[in-house]
Amino acid sequence: MPNKQKMLARIDCGKCVGLEIGPLTQPVVTKEDGEIYYLDHLSTEDLRRKYADHPTVDKSKIVEVSFVAPDGDLIRACGERRFDYVIASHVIEHIPNTIGWLHQVASLLHTGGKLALAIPDKRYTFDQFRLLTPLGDIIQCWLENRRNPSAKHVFDYCANVALADARRIWEGAGPQTADEAPHYYTLEQALQLAQHQFATDEYFDAHCHVFTPASFLDILADLTRLGLLDFICIDFQTTARYEIEFYVTLEKVYPGFDRHLQLESINRFRSAIHSEHHAGAERDENMRRIQALEAEVEQWQREARMLRQSLSWKITAPLRRISGLLLQRGRPQGG
Repeated sequence: MPNKQKMLARIDCGKCVGLEIGPLTQPVVTKEDGEIYYLDHLSTEDLRRKYADHPTVDKSKIVEVSFVAPDGDLIRACGERRFDYVIASHVIEHIPNTIGWLHQVASLLHTGGKLALAIPDKRYTFDQFRLLTPLGDIIQCWLENRRNPSAKHVFDYCANVALADARRIWEGAGPQTADEAPHYYTLEQALQLAQHQFATDEYFDAHCHVFTPASFLDILADLTRLGLLDFICIDFQTTARYEIEFYVTLEKVYPGFDRHLQLESINRFRSAIHSEHHAGAERDENMRRIQALEAEVEQWQREARMLRQSLSWKITAPLRRISGLLLQRGRPQGG
């Protein structure tokens, strides 16, 4: 469950009308918080049927879905309805066409409306061994107007997702390589699923794109330079220790808004993230040096213990005592 306070840092739910995408059983904003509507790919009843045998989904807590978007078309689902804010927690990574989706969300918002995102940081999830999504993949999915994951998305996801323990990863105790981590699929299964996706183009629930805080901000900056973003960035909270997600709040701007101001709104958070990254890298390097010194000291101590327990140490003990007495006699007396 995402941190509600972080997600709503720039939104006053009590005074606004909102839309939450894909809340299922854990909406960030409840009816008690303010006027909120829920959107999903299935109706409430269909969601209950879908998850009827799912052991971790409490069917009684599935929210009452207001708008249904079976094909992912948000505008068609909501019709003429417009909102003051949109919330999407752990949603954008599932969307093949990131640019198209952001355009649709912008169309649902009044000018000045907010989009609040909680996005998994791939370094602390089952995506930890996957490569970051490059801008080229984002552009291609937009040009293709892709609605379902591609065969490439499915193969990359299935071939690389691996069991992850965020706390152990944060503490540096998690698997260091993909070969050490238990995988959810075999390589052969990944190929079979990709082939099926290629032949059918059916929807397959996968993380199409993977991000870190820095990589996501870089993509936002590039989309702004290309004139493909309808937002400025008004809040950014990086992944906190032992957590798995970061938080972004975007604000819709009017057509013709100064692109330099858009870019500046993103770059101020990029600078903070890169500064933090360098500081973190320096801390990690210092910690590695300390651990190396500690290991060296432990090795010296082990060797000293082994030497004291050795036969030669015991045999030469009288000589060391005589040497010590001679040294004491040879020292000057008095102060």
